[in-house]
Amino acid sequence: MKVKRIIAGLLAMVMLLTATLPTSNVKAASGTASLDSLGKLGTVNVGSKSESGIWLQTLVNEKPVFCMDLGLACHTGYTYISKTKTISSDSSNKKDALEAKIGYWYAISKNKSNKAWVYAQCLIWAVEEGITSESGLKDIISQVKKNTGYYSNDTIYSDIFNPGKTVSCDVDIWEYSGSTKKNQVQRLLQINSTETEYNFYPLKSSDYYRQRITLQKQDEDGKALSQVTFRFTTKNIKELYSYQYNGWGDSVKEDVDGDATTFTQDVKTDSNGKIIFRFTYQLNSKKYYYVKDNDLKGMTNDEKKEIKDTLDDKGYSYASDLSKAGAQKLIKNDINDQMDDISNNYVIEEISSGNNNILTSFVVDAGLNKITSQPGQMPKTRRRAGDRTAGAGWQLCCLIDRAEEFKFLSCLLRSGAHNL
Repeated sequence: MKVKRIIAGLLAMVMLLTATLPTSNVKAASGTASLDSLGKLGTVNVGSKSESGIWLQTLVNEKPVFCMDLGLACHTGYTYISKTKTISSDSSNKKDALEAKIGYWYAISKNKSNKAWVYAQCLIWAVEEGITSESGLKDIISQVKKNTGYYSNDTIYSDIFNPGKTVSCDVDIWEYSGSTKKNQVQRLLQINSTETEYNFYPLKSSDYYRQRITLQKQDEDGKALSQVTFRFTTKNIKELYSYQYNGWGDSVKEDVDGDATTFTQDVKTDSNGKIIFRFTYQLNSKKYYYVKDNDLKGMTNDEKKEIKDTLDDKGYSYASDLSKAGAQKLIKNDINDQMDDISNNYVIEEISSGNNNILTSFVVDAGLNKITSQPGQMPKTRRRAGDRTAGAGWQLCCLIDRAEEFKFLSCLLRSGAHNL
């Protein structure tokens, strides 16, 4: 009897442990995020949100992933922890069911091509934003197809959402593990599948440029006004890398916060009524692919064509001769084209005069005490450092410099403070 009670007790303990252990196979892994440029792919509207300008593909441990929270931050160097799960098209959870179909199409049907990634990213954003109807998802597909021309002859909605069978995906959900608040940072979704090895390789590069704004505040008699507070806001947060300003007090130089989605800084004019603000921006080329020279030497034209067909199908860019030197030339042209196309937007707002005898009341944009840069309003010409453009009441000068070249950035100027 005593032996039976011992066995019964052991069985009860085993049953208790079994009941409390998780039933799914969940693995935790760590990873580091990075970003690749995909170039300009137009504007896609997802509900009340949108993506535009230069599109960035997020990677974890150098593998493409999908952002799940449109509008939140994810920057190179962010650290993540993942949990693995399986999602299926027959799930009772509508989001999981739709994302399983999207993931299967991207990973299996389209072999994780960049072209498919763009569609899949936009559709995942849509599903996460609650857009799950056929009409809503077709609208997203239509926008991407119109902007890019990718798979223009494919019946994409049907291919993805009517696969004719139950499909499933093993996925990693990556959660941010850094110090920033999690509700300010992207969650990431990775579709796992067997990777095909290719004998071509990616190449990319970055470059930097600086944009300097010099502002001078004066009264009507031309006397410099010190300790007048101006608020600087830049709209091009994707490319902003660091900033430096000189005004009242010590010079300040900082990198942009890794989790920043906006940039605003209040600065006071110095004893000469001046503020000098310098922004440093980073430009990233797309990835360009090449075949190693030794491999190219032994390839037939048919073999080269086969590689080009694969690159085209995946949406990868490459030089016509598939060489590394050709890829490097394309990278240089890519960066130069971006440099020629610089069109940064700023808002500069006068917050306070610092003097009760001075009225802060210049009129811009239907009565708001702001100025905004207006690229294209004036021709861009090269200027030497220190040139000024004069506005009534205060002066503003915007310069772009790279390799000792300066480009004038046109700005809309309006009147400054007045004596009471």
